[in-house]
Amino acid sequence: MAQLPDDMDIRKVNTPGTHDTMARFEWFFKKYVTQDLKLDEQLNLGIRYNDIRMVCHHSTIYMHHGEFYMYADLDDVFKNYT
Repeated sequence: MAQLPDDMDIRKVNTPGTHDTMARFEWFFKKYVTQDLKLDEQLNLGIRYNDIRMVCHHSTIYMHHGEFYMYADLDDVFKNYT
């Protein structure tokens, strides 16, 4: 990104990302699996846009895919960004 000109039109920038970034657990014969890689593996491969779905319950933010809990919370996500 540092090599892009400051006046470059943002519409011409392609940022790699993932859909349902945290959805990687097999529910009902892979019906709810979207990603094969954990978040840190996605980041190490260059993914920079993350589609992270959350549900807040009793002051804790949990990662979800639809109605299904993805065995991670917001703290788990932030651990991968530091």
